[in-house]
Amino acid sequence: GHRMLGRFIGLCFVVPFTYFSFRRMIPNWLLPRCWGLLGLGATQGLVGWWMVKSGLNIETSSAFGDPNKEIRVSPYRLATHLGLALTTYVGLIWSAL
Repeated sequence: GHRMLGRFIGLCFVVPFTYFSFRRMIPNWLLPRCWGLLGLGATQGLVGWWMVKSGLNIETSSAFGDPNKEIRVSPYRLATHLGLALTTYVGLIWSAL
């Protein structure tokens, strides 16, 4: 569900950013912020993949030894994913002001 939403949001950011960058319609002071936000979004995707991967490995997950038990992701990786999402949100608000 939200992985596809993240990809869609990324596409909705990259396409106009690329278009307006090549046409030089983005002010110079805003370009570093946009690149930073793009980097945060890409990192968010990588951290999300890293987080989900922690729940897929049966030896390191909470379902150790029991393939029928519910798989859970690492709470530390989940907190990292949330923290990065909040950082991205604050960056978006900061850039909009």
